[in-house]
Amino acid sequence: LVLVLLRRLFGEEVCCRWKVERMMEGVVKGTRVAAVLVVLALAVNVYVEGSSAPFAESLDYDIMWNVVSDRLDEITAGRLARGDGAAVLRDYQARVAVARGTLDHPPDEDVPQVVTGEYVHPDGWFYIYWVYEGNLVHFYIAATTNSWMGLGFSMDPEMPDSDMIVCSLNPTYVEVPISGQDGDTDVSSQVLLNPVLSDRHSDVEDRVMPIVDPLQDVTYITSGPHNGWTIFSFRRLIDTGDEHDIPLDEAEYILYAYGPEEFPAIEDNGMGSFHYHEKRGIASVNLPAGEAEHVRDLSMEEAHASLMLYAWGLLTVLAIFCSRYMKDPFGKWWFYIHAVMGSLVFLLTIAGFLVIVTYVQMTGSGHFDSIHKITGLFVVLFMCLQVGLGYYTYVSFDPQREEPPPFPDKVHWWNGRLLAVFAYLNIFSGFILFEETGSAPWVTGVLWFFTILIFVAIFEFFFRGDIPSRSQVEREYELLERGIKVVDQNNTGLVFSFWALCLCGFLLVSLAVGLLEK
Repeated sequence: LVLVLLRRLFGEEVCCRWKVERMMEGVVKGTRVAAVLVVLALAVNVYVEGSSAPFAESLDYDIMWNVVSDRLDEITAGRLARGDGAAVLRDYQARVAVARGTLDHPPDEDVPQVVTGEYVHPDGWFYIYWVYEGNLVHFYIAATTNSWMGLGFSMDPEMPDSDMIVCSLNPTYVEVPISGQDGDTDVSSQVLLNPVLSDRHSDVEDRVMPIVDPLQDVTYITSGPHNGWTIFSFRRLIDTGDEHDIPLDEAEYILYAYGPEEFPAIEDNGMGSFHYHEKRGIASVNLPAGEAEHVRDLSMEEAHASLMLYAWGLLTVLAIFCSRYMKDPFGKWWFYIHAVMGSLVFLLTIAGFLVIVTYVQMTGSGHFDSIHKITGLFVVLFMCLQVGLGYYTYVSFDPQREEPPPFPDKVHWWNGRLLAVFAYLNIFSGFILFEETGSAPWVTGVLWFFTILIFVAIFEFFFRGDIPSRSQVEREYELLERGIKVVDQNNTGLVFSFWALCLCGFLLVSLAVGLLEK
């Protein structure tokens, strides 16, 4: 066509003089040779890539599904408490060998050796298995839920600024016609599970719902339910180049969670919103090495411990000292100081109780599987009773009475004293559960105990056992208001000792809290 065009434009004589026809024949021959070379190069490339296809891409999904399902059955039966990626790979290789009829060869010859890892939550409600090879990582995750579940990668054990993958089996209800034996047609409602998978990231600063990435860099493989578990499989490049994705060979922690079963779906076909997680967990990982270790989320435990230490380690002690020793120095104000401290103990205890109940619910551990938890529940219940007794004591108080009645006054006294003792002991049982504390908080707690004993001795020395009752103090101050002095009111030493006790308690309890957080 080019030759005909040139002849038309320049004429036959010009084209012959320029030897255009011979030039065009050379171009055609060169093009044929180049085409042959390109075809050969493509063939070689296809052969090389096919012979060295990554294991993560060449997985037999049916066999791997069976392997993972059997591992989940072992977790359910309590026979598998710790992950072993190598064991999963050996099981898979053996099954591949059976399927291919190559039992006379070692399984390692059939499937390339790769790095694999397996992680099982200590309470057995979340499972992760991964295959790490080349530039790909293939994941199997499973949770004991029919709700959404998520897997995140982070440089620290916190949710902000993390890379997230969220998935769910969204239920779709359809009406299916069924023909009866008599020819009538009935309608049956069936549930179809629509798998959805979304690549997301969390905000740098705020704990908000993970944001959908503009680029979806996760490839869905397969999913489905299995004996109370929901399983999802997907793969991702180690480094996607996406600014919202964390390179998997740099991730130091994995975060995982699942949602409430009454709200299983992720809206808008996986790209929309979903409900707050019901359970969550953290593990430190080295994905290229196939290593994972469970990490306790200590932030909520620290908050619980701090609230309870200030409530029962400090304020309760000061409230008891105020009610026993400070009636005379503070006059009628002792009661208001005592009531304010008692109210703070109540508020801090309720806050600490709600924090730890939420934490236990999210982590899936037992609510009453230790002495500390059982004792703590009784402390909370009897503390509520103590508040009620205190209020009833206040409204039923009679300044003219000769001595306090057994109920509610003395019941209020002894209930408070027993509460203080059991709560203080429960603090030490909490140190036992909080394994990371070491011995430092114990030393601080014991030091605070002996400090209390020293101040008890000081206060008892001041009074020498003759401690006035509330009625006596009320009558004495009523007379003082009339200008009649009944007793010597020089209580400078007592006031100084009380504020010294407050300062010592605050410093020691704050030291214990700081050691816990450290």
